[in-house]
Amino acid sequence: MKLSEVMKKHIETTDPKADPWKVGIKVHTRTDANRVLHSQESFDRYAEWHGDPEVVYDAEYKVYRVPAFKAERDRYCAAKAESCRRWGSN
Repeated sequence: MKLSEVMKKHIETTDPKADPWKVGIKVHTRTDANRVLHSQESFDRYAEWHGDPEVVYDAEYKVYRVPAFKAERDRYCAAKAESCRRWGSN
C-alpha cells in the first residue's frame, strides 16, 4: 500500500481534536530514524524527501516500514556503528 493511501485513511479516521503527536503514524526514513506523520502537511514534507513509497505495517513496533529503504538504512546503520566504534558514542 502506498503511504499516501495510509495517510488519507489515517486523516479521515482520526479525531481532529486529538493531540496530533499522540495519534500520528511512524514511518521509516532512509536513516535509522522514523518520522511521525500527523497531518497532510507533515506527509507533504515527508514526501518531498522520500516520495510516496510502498509501506508495510509492523504491528510489533507500530511503525510503517519502507522495504525500498532497507539497503540504504542498513548501510547507514553500519556506517554509524563504525563511526561510534572508532570515535566513541558519548
